[in-house]
Amino acid sequence: MPTSHAMQTQLSKWGNSTGLRIPAELLAYLGGDKNAKVEITGLPTGGLLIKPVQPPTQSRAQLVARLRASHRKMPMGTSVVRQMRDEEI
Repeated sequence: MPTSHAMQTQLSKWGNSTGLRIPAELLAYLGGDKNAKVEITGLPTGGLLIKPVQPPTQSRAQLVARLRASHRKMPMGTSVVRQMRDEEI
């Protein structure tokens, strides 16, 4: 993003929460989706940092399968630390 794009908006009461409306023009500028999940961080300067939540690059099942495959490749036997100590002698 070459430049920043500032706009003013207003906080509004929505049920028991307070909402922040993001103008359609700003959302389009950011390439955002109206249903996107975002992470909001309160900054020490009093500002807010709002950024999209990045979806996981793989599913939980894919991660478990990858970890199990890695575990099967690990050698069984003496511990790595013990093996390293023996090699130093």
